[in-house]
Amino acid sequence: MSPTLLIDMGNQRLKWAMLDISPGQSVGELLSGLEKHNGIVDIADSADSMFQRSRFEEVVQHAGIPARVFVSCVSAQQAWEELDQLSFDSWQIRPVRVNSEATRIGLTNQYADPTQLGSDRWLAAVAGYQLVCKERNKQAVIIVDAGTAVTVDLVDAHQFKGGAILPGVAMMIKALGNSTGMIDIDISTVSQHVEALRYPDVVAVTSDAAVQAGTLASVAGGVERCLGQMHQVCDGSVDVLITGGDARLVTSMIDYPCEIVPRLVLAGLALIAMGELE
Repeated sequence: MSPTLLIDMGNQRLKWAMLDISPGQSVGELLSGLEKHNGIVDIADSADSMFQRSRFEEVVQHAGIPARVFVSCVSAQQAWEELDQLSFDSWQIRPVRVNSEATRIGLTNQYADPTQLGSDRWLAAVAGYQLVCKERNKQAVIIVDAGTAVTVDLVDAHQFKGGAILPGVAMMIKALGNSTGMIDIDISTVSQHVEALRYPDVVAVTSDAAVQAGTLASVAGGVERCLGQMHQVCDGSVDVLITGGDARLVTSMIDYPCEIVPRLVLAGLALIAMGELE
């Protein structure tokens, strides 16, 4: 087995896991392994180089010593450069930055320019395709990634068809707080209470309640609209996988059956890393 450090670097958070990978593992086995040694580091507002490096050093302290490092990075180029240098300084390893491809494990990328597809969306699709279409022998899978933004992507007939990008819950709340000068919105308070509200009263009598209601209605409605249209273009049954920090929240708000699969992007990274061993 090869001890591999997997890093999913988004806009707000860095998710990591150390995993022993060997050829032939199933996605289920990889997902089970990802549960054992992992962590999350907040990297939002880390434009300052020294602050950024100090946040990445948390990963070095807790992850251990890898033989390889594989990274998905949709964050700023500076963040990638800091992580790349820290990996070399700590372990003398240059990490492999995984980007979207035209094809992988039999999945074809139908994006107009495959290189323009975010690596996190591609990796989640690769893992979802392997899990649902190949291991479960289903025709299609929809992957919802509920993070800073919410993405809804369709894989059907061995092809990544594309998808939609919506603002996430926190992004909407922050935008309202920043843009509405006449309303003093306590973003942290709204964020803390929003997960307990599946169907908030849209006839709200306070600004915070109105933000909660509008935000949840927008996200839930947008995701359900995407799911409905994607179901219509598929011939057979479709499984829906949902991942990301707001996965449970979004699942509670919509009326489609969903399977929550934490760390799906990391599972996609693990599949790429496993392919390099074969």
